[in-house]
Amino acid sequence: MDGVHGGNCYGSRNVEGERILEYAVANNLVVAYSHFIKRDSHLVTFESGGNRSQIDCILGKKRDLKLVRNCKVIPNEECVHAQHKLLVCDPK
Repeated sequence: MDGVHGGNCYGSRNVEGERILEYAVANNLVVAYSHFIKRDSHLVTFESGGNRSQIDCILGKKRDLKLVRNCKVIPNEECVHAQHKLLVCDPK
């Protein structure tokens, strides 16, 4: 999945992770947050019962990746439910 995924993510990829990458390839998109090196607390978007994962993502057109300054999770901000963390993207 060259060019779609930057290689900086949390945990291992599952079937759903493969699907989102296939979708990105088919639609000329990139997974924006995977192009930024972050500590785990700024990568984990879902926590419940001791389990942590990265289930939310920001997709964008490949040509627009240069317009993104940063993507990260805000660790102490809840989004919808207490288990979900807010994922943000800063444009240039």
